[in-house]
Amino acid sequence: MAGRVLFGTSDGVLVSLDNGASYTPRNGGLSVSAADPASIGPVIIDATNSSRWLAFSVSGDVFLSGNAGLNWIPASAGLRGTAIQTVAVHPTRPQRVFAGVRNLRSEATSPALYQSDDSAQSWLRFNSALSLDTVNVIAFDPATVALPATTRIYAGGADFAPVGQTPTSYRGGVFRSIDGGLSWAAADTLVPTPVGGPASTGEVTSILVDPTSVNLGNAQVLYFAARGLVRCTLGVPNVEVARIWRSANAANSWAPRDGLPAGVCTPRTQYPAPLALALDGGASTTVYAGTAIAGYCADCGDPVPTLSNGVFKSTDSGQTWGPANNGLPLMSGSGSTLDVLALAAVPGQPGTLYAALNDPTQDDAPGRVYKTTDGGANWSPSDNGIAGISVRALRVDPGAPNRIFAGAAGLEVTPGGVYVSNDSGASWNSISIDLPVDSAQSLALSLPTTGAPTLHAGTEEGVWSLTRVPDGDIDGPPDATEDLAPNSGDGNSDGIADRLQTNVASFEIPASLLPQPERGGSREGTLSNTELIIRGSACQQAYDVAAIDPLSLPDDPDFTPAAGLLRFEFIDCTTASVQIAFHDETFGPDWRFRRYGPANTANVLTLGWLGMGTAATRAGNVWTLNLIDNSPGDLRREVGRILFVGGPVQIAPVFADGFE
Repeated sequence: MAGRVLFGTSDGVLVSLDNGASYTPRNGGLSVSAADPASIGPVIIDATNSSRWLAFSVSGDVFLSGNAGLNWIPASAGLRGTAIQTVAVHPTRPQRVFAGVRNLRSEATSPALYQSDDSAQSWLRFNSALSLDTVNVIAFDPATVALPATTRIYAGGADFAPVGQTPTSYRGGVFRSIDGGLSWAAADTLVPTPVGGPASTGEVTSILVDPTSVNLGNAQVLYFAARGLVRCTLGVPNVEVARIWRSANAANSWAPRDGLPAGVCTPRTQYPAPLALALDGGASTTVYAGTAIAGYCADCGDPVPTLSNGVFKSTDSGQTWGPANNGLPLMSGSGSTLDVLALAAVPGQPGTLYAALNDPTQDDAPGRVYKTTDGGANWSPSDNGIAGISVRALRVDPGAPNRIFAGAAGLEVTPGGVYVSNDSGASWNSISIDLPVDSAQSLALSLPTTGAPTLHAGTEEGVWSLTRVPDGDIDGPPDATEDLAPNSGDGNSDGIADRLQTNVASFEIPASLLPQPERGGSREGTLSNTELIIRGSACQQAYDVAAIDPLSLPDDPDFTPAAGLLRFEFIDCTTASVQIAFHDETFGPDWRFRRYGPANTANVLTLGWLGMGTAATRAGNVWTLNLIDNSPGDLRREVGRILFVGGPVQIAPVFADGFE
């Protein structure tokens, strides 16, 4: 919006619509006490959510506005860290969600675990005696979840000693709660004395609880994975602290179970460090470990690694391990398997699991998802439909094991997202509307006894939640919304309901996303019905079609987005012809169609507003866009995918009571 300026101040949030000539407070609900508005530091406008602003107070509280600052509510109340490393849902209390925070600055004072009892709407610090600054994993003992107050929970991560204090007074590793998370105690009494910061096991990355090992009211067998400690002496790597541990008595004591390769000593100490563990879906003595190469530094000029990496398998409860990588992709010019960032076994299906892989030697290399049905003897690609971005999280729906969710991280020119497969990984569809561009680092699923399940995604900007509603054509707008299109839900009058067509999406641009008096415009209470139709034989599936807010994007000088903006994505496309009908709009000669994206798809620094010229034409209230993959403005760098953000804009007069 031209002329818009936002400030976080000691008196809350101030908004100017005239380049700072005047300011209006936007403080409704923005307070930590009844008397005064909160003192605000940064104010963030979500780059993909069309109506969400986040304000961060100097005292560490976070506030959310869903209508461009007009009203605020506590968002993740008490959640001082916004970078979420892991999310977990209580198995029998689906509205209870736990979030583990990643401490980006390695400070020893960061509260790292929070609990929500209202489905991630608000949060409380929940880490009494939990001496972890980063929580990477949260695991429940399934034998104890019937009563939330006595649920046994395990948390793992890292603890950082403050400057000037003795490292041995701090510890990392595994902690246990026997009262549902109210209080915690160390559960890794095997761990050697911490050395120089995190405990010498290194940062704990994964915890497994064997649900078949119940005795005396709780599960007895657990595993955890950590970075461990490998030192080189006279050019020979030695594993001094194990990377995988097993307990047979409910975490009261542990024994090392590290049979992974020791690694190499040149050009520096490098070895496979486990990031993920998974129990086989049919045999509790079979365990899988997904590893990434610790010590490798691409920016340092290290040669491409050649050591064994990827997926390792044990069939004897961790006593011995062997590689299980046949068919997994290798690093370019190397015999090393790609790093494995996540593993997910399918309950009740022995030998079936998924692996998310990433190439550490190439910054822009696409992440991959592979699947095995024979316990790792053979792997095959299982990521058809997922954009070429780094998948960080995999989650199998325990109630429908053919349904798998994948969370992926991204950047401005290739946004991350969340994807779902309903056919055991054969194909994937994006369900990423409103997510931040960096998107999901972790996933958790709430399964209520009645009603729709809710998917929670841990991101760099907090926890985001999606309660799925019926969307039969998986294009973004729910079926109920598409049924509101003109002509009784057949907005393009082709005799077929829009909700049944993957290449037709009917959606609404609500009043909150259009100019209103308090936002500098002249319209109020308008609901714009919009129809998107893909023409031609290619690109027959639209994804994540949605309206977005002009305030969520940088200013576009001299233009007013008075009809609203939108986003959509196509896959398997090199070109696309799209018709967009704005059923409630009247356009004149002073209207243009513009898009937001990079002028050069390989350079994030070229992001901005771009004209479309003859690639956008209009007949009445229908615009036709001719789009080309990887042309200027395409927000998805991957070949064969087109991600569009933009809309019709009106040339702004020099003097008007509008957006300028």
